[in-house]
Amino acid sequence: MVRIVAVALVVMAVGTSSALASAGAKYRGTGSDAGSRAKISGSATVPSQNGTIATVRTQGISDGLFQFGHIKQGNNFTTNCGGPGTIGYMAERQKVGGNYLCNVYFGSFGSSHVFSVKQNASFTGWSAYLDGAFYEGPWGLGYQAGQAFAVGEYDGFPPTSYSMQFGSGTPWQYTVNGTSWITINSATNYNDGGWIITSLPSPFTISR
Repeated sequence: MVRIVAVALVVMAVGTSSALASAGAKYRGTGSDAGSRAKISGSATVPSQNGTIATVRTQGISDGLFQFGHIKQGNNFTTNCGGPGTIGYMAERQKVGGNYLCNVYFGSFGSSHVFSVKQNASFTGWSAYLDGAFYEGPWGLGYQAGQAFAVGEYDGFPPTSYSMQFGSGTPWQYTVNGTSWITINSATNYNDGGWIITSLPSPFTISR
């Protein structure tokens, strides 16, 4: 998918089938976050040449990321996360200096779930959780902490419709120790163009 370079406010398409990538997001902190989580729900209608996601993410300041959330791809579109018609949940990781790798899980796009990515207590790897249940990891990605993100994103042609809510019930939160979660009430918006990002506190919406 795409890496958001928060400082420079540019997006680079990496590991996808099209250079037409776009993201709308919120991010916080200066690089000390050891996790990001929120309940995510909503809907999207995608054309055949589209891949759409809604995730929580941590991202290293210079390189590396780990994200987990919803994915929906059109019936004629392939990304590193799957082939045409992929729908469900995705966990994507990039080790510092490495390639983007993605696992996809069966699920209903837009259904209400708490997605979490976080470091373990010993800071030796990143793991993904759905509604508190372990899904994958721990992955050593070459960065121990980064910035917490909540992300809406597409690649290819724009989605016909897209509206995802973050933080209803379980607000968007971060952790610095992998165990205690802190609600995020102040963050910076990233908008690659055409996105509508409502204000904190949670819940907030990323749509277009």
